[in-house]
Amino acid sequence: MSRKYFINPYTFIPLRSEGAIFPPRDQVTHAWFEPGTFTGRITCQLTFLTPVIIPGEQRAGTEEEPGYICTYLHQGRLAIPGSRLRGYLLNLMRTINSSPLVHFQDQEILKRRKNNPRKGFIIKKDNGQWAIQEVDNEVLIMHNNRNRVNQKLSGGCEPEFKPQSFTFTGTPCDIPSYNTVNAKTIKPTKIYFQQATWKPSPQYKKYLAQKDIGSPQPLDGRWVKFEAWSGQDGANCLPDNEGNSGTHWNQWHLVNLDECGKDYELDKDFINDYKVGVEAMARRLKENKTHAGLAAEVLKMKKLTPGMFVYFLLGADNRTVVSMGRHYHYLVRLGTVGDKVRKACGLAAGTHTAPCLVQQLAGWASGREGGLKSRLWVEMALVSREKHVEICEKNLRILSSQPPQAHNFYLRGGDYDHENSRIRGRKFYWHDPRWGDKMWDNQDLGEGDCAFENPQPGLQKLWEQWSKAQVIWATREQPVTFEFDLRVLNLTQDELYLLITALVGFDPKILDGGILGQGELEDWCHKIGHARPFLGSSYIRITKAEALRFDKNTWKPRICPISLSEWLPRWQTLKDWQNSNLEKENHIACLKRVMRFRGAYEDLKEDEKEARISYPLGQKKVYSLTWEIPDDTKQPKIFHWFSQKVPPSLPDPKPGYSQALQVVIEPPKSQ
Repeated sequence: MSRKYFINPYTFIPLRSEGAIFPPRDQVTHAWFEPGTFTGRITCQLTFLTPVIIPGEQRAGTEEEPGYICTYLHQGRLAIPGSRLRGYLLNLMRTINSSPLVHFQDQEILKRRKNNPRKGFIIKKDNGQWAIQEVDNEVLIMHNNRNRVNQKLSGGCEPEFKPQSFTFTGTPCDIPSYNTVNAKTIKPTKIYFQQATWKPSPQYKKYLAQKDIGSPQPLDGRWVKFEAWSGQDGANCLPDNEGNSGTHWNQWHLVNLDECGKDYELDKDFINDYKVGVEAMARRLKENKTHAGLAAEVLKMKKLTPGMFVYFLLGADNRTVVSMGRHYHYLVRLGTVGDKVRKACGLAAGTHTAPCLVQQLAGWASGREGGLKSRLWVEMALVSREKHVEICEKNLRILSSQPPQAHNFYLRGGDYDHENSRIRGRKFYWHDPRWGDKMWDNQDLGEGDCAFENPQPGLQKLWEQWSKAQVIWATREQPVTFEFDLRVLNLTQDELYLLITALVGFDPKILDGGILGQGELEDWCHKIGHARPFLGSSYIRITKAEALRFDKNTWKPRICPISLSEWLPRWQTLKDWQNSNLEKENHIACLKRVMRFRGAYEDLKEDEKEARISYPLGQKKVYSLTWEIPDDTKQPKIFHWFSQKVPPSLPDPKPGYSQALQVVIEPPKSQ
């Protein structure tokens, strides 16, 4: 099996630059029956072509055992909650309509600056303006409790510094704190430093020399000390009550006041962005069990005080401070996911949602101003009783996702602080008709019979990340069918046609007494359940429709069955509606490919034919470019997905574009 190429498990359906195809119309509500609209019931069959997990009762993984996912049952019968199907169909209708994104995880994007910032300390000028006083040189003093100190200086040593007085060759050297003395009274003195032994950035790694160690270098100047802050994210300094690591822990910065440069004023907008970034760091720490105790310490950075030592960057004008932090590899707030989403959807800053045709149909909470109730309901889907359904217990592969900030994966055209960068679009998982074939790591380790199985189920340290699951075993040869009803009220033509298109795709036809997409059953496939590429592929067939009408004479409601064989010919306008409104759109061509069962494997080149939809597992051991593994290791390899590509490459899901990506692997250290 070729391992030169892989296919990313998900892709993005782009958004129309012009906005939604069908913007909000005159508002139709649930309050009364509107003339010229459709109210009734649509009965559907949902048939799975691949194994599926409909999560019911679940148990989280622990350090002692993996998690567990049971199938969802309704009165002892396999079922799919109607709310799950409703949410899926509404999202698909929004995608077809290219509606504004309304469901996303809005968060601040933090990134570690590594491009050698300038050094300085905070001052408050006579005019009351906050500024940074740049310094040309600094010497660090390590904390007594710093871990692995003997690895940091050539020759190795252990620190013997006292908080206020430092010695070298037996001669006392008192260095005052910047905030405790008048700078004019400080007398020149000489200190000795040693360079750090590791690379890069040696200019940030000068440490106060220690007695009888190596060849120290002298520096003359009027020296003062500033309290150090080692590690802006709190992960490698400031140990908490549980005694977390003191790696990288520094105690003081020594600065020569005779080598200070310019000062740079900080405007109010910059200070506000800095404070918001500090709050975001603290929130991120609170979510981390290991470092939650450090969140309060990080929040102390929010208040600017004279004498606070900082690292900073200037903009292109070489005068304006554009970012600032307290560790030389500091974290900076680039922006938010929400800002990029709103810009992609043409929304003003601070706007959280935008009305659209689908939103009018979906409704929203009555507590919201101008609240509107839904006009689309999906009832519980129940498994057909016609056939026995096999349930298998499987160890699930760890199906991780790229976090939003990972190599700009969700963006094209730059980082989150780049003016022209844009959200790629809506995220969709590919279908994988090769789910029944082993993955490369399953083959290497001899564990698991198909693509979604964990090749390392006995690895205890990963038990919190993977689960056992009860899997509904469906295949194309032995499909599993569920039945459910849609109830709708006052659907306009656009709403009804969007719903039918979401259900059965384009150019629907009658087959075996039901309505489904033109061509093979696998032309318009859905992802339902615990859906990933290997799981939950299905198609939908409309089997019955009923309209609710009122007798004009008695005003009593009556149910009118609709002949499906007559429905589509009579509604020939559906095809015309799709052709005139949808077929010309680029995002529809992308969506059609994603919905096809084999869409990910289309248009592969000859040397890419064996490419597979793949997930990384997290292991970093790679032994050779031929992917051979020594027998004594039995460790799987890893795709270093986009880590060596900036910006990351990602094919467009359009017909004619290969989805194969070249595998990037890390050669052995010996090479």
